[in-house]
Amino acid sequence: MDPKVLPAGPPTPEDDGPAAHLVGDVLPSVPLSAADGTRVDVAALPGRTMPFAYPRTGVPGEPELDEDPDQVAGQMLVRRLPLVVDDGVVTHVWYPVFPPHTHAEDVLA
Repeated sequence: MDPKVLPAGPPTPEDDGPAAHLVGDVLPSVPLSAADGTRVDVAALPGRTMPFAYPRTGVPGEPELDEDPDQVAGQMLVRRLPLVVDDGVVTHVWYPVFPPHTHAEDVLA
């Protein structure tokens, strides 16, 4: 199976509203690990930023992070959550992300 090709007829997820409340919210200061190993505080970045939250699912050869990848410390995670943040304020949210293989094109449009 090619991971870049969706199987025929997958159901389109409905927006059940878990991210709608984020528009207009001020991001809290939470430094996060970037892919290059540095720490980035998205709330402190000036201008427009587009963070893409995707929970880490694991690294080959390392122990699993959690038995349930949708839960961290008892908190439910949204699987994919691209945001537009302007000077620390959320101004746009894409949820649900579907279809995932063309979502980058949707964001850039």
